[in-house]
Amino acid sequence: MPALLFVHGDRARGLSEVRLARDKGRFFSVEARIFLVEILTRHEKDFTQAIMEAAALRETDPANPFFLLGEILTFIHSQDGPGRWTKV
Repeated sequence: MPALLFVHGDRARGLSEVRLARDKGRFFSVEARIFLVEILTRHEKDFTQAIMEAAALRETDPANPFFLLGEILTFIHSQDGPGRWTKV
């Protein structure tokens, strides 16, 4: 509860910082991309960008099942309703 009352942030700056970590991060660029996919999917509802980020993440290691699952889940979250399986 105190966090809701006293903690404030700058949404645009936060997204900018995550993108900077994704692009120029030396140690945690993959984690930044995972975090960015989560933000774009659940909070920003920018599904087109989230799908593109998830696909780019999977391209970094195509054999990684976690990245494949992330791409699938991002695609599922991007659908408008049940039974609609067309790409955004």
